[in-house]
Amino acid sequence: MKSENDLFIFYVKDDGTLIAEGIEGPKTRFEGYGIASDVFDHIHSIQDIANEYRSVVDVLIELYWDWRDHEIGLLLDEVDDDDTSELVKTFDLRWDEDFLDESSHVSIWLNYLDKEQFAEVSRIMRHWASEAPDGSEDGLMGPTNGYDAAFEWFNEGMFSDEAEQIGIDIIEGDVPGSDYVAAVLPISIEEANEKCIGAGINIRFIKFGNNDDNS
Repeated sequence: MKSENDLFIFYVKDDGTLIAEGIEGPKTRFEGYGIASDVFDHIHSIQDIANEYRSVVDVLIELYWDWRDHEIGLLLDEVDDDDTSELVKTFDLRWDEDFLDESSHVSIWLNYLDKEQFAEVSRIMRHWASEAPDGSEDGLMGPTNGYDAAFEWFNEGMFSDEAEQIGIDIIEGDVPGSDYVAAVLPISIEEANEKCIGAGINIRFIKFGNNDDNS
């Protein structure tokens, strides 16, 4: 971690978008969310992180829908036509599509699964957690890349006051319904650096592409 006397470097793209230097995000969701490698081996621990992270619930909901469709398919295949409607209706009432929208229901569903079904859920969740996270996911411990870092630090982070002094723009949705966010430098790099030097701010700006490491 840099000390307060170190310079923080931000690369400036042609459109003014800022990228913090040297940010390497988590390589896996295990790392990004700070969760243990065996968390998906136990129902109680899956419930715990489902209560904490909505992204976990979203993945489980997809698995729940697949399981639900499969179970309904079995009912349709294995019973007489006269009984099908009532059995499917009963199943649908107990396991409706929105059941896991209430995160506390995760353990209820997982406890209902047989060993093979739970093992498959556990395997898929471990695979999901071993992949690199999307920067838009809520709950990640720190920014996942230089773009996110610049936005977070200048928006409400450690450089939010300096952002106003320098004149940095914060973009939160460039069009209605967009989730695009960025910190943007609307003035020249030279003018921004002069402001930083004059105010004793430990930030410097460099044109994107002037360094081989900012690709």
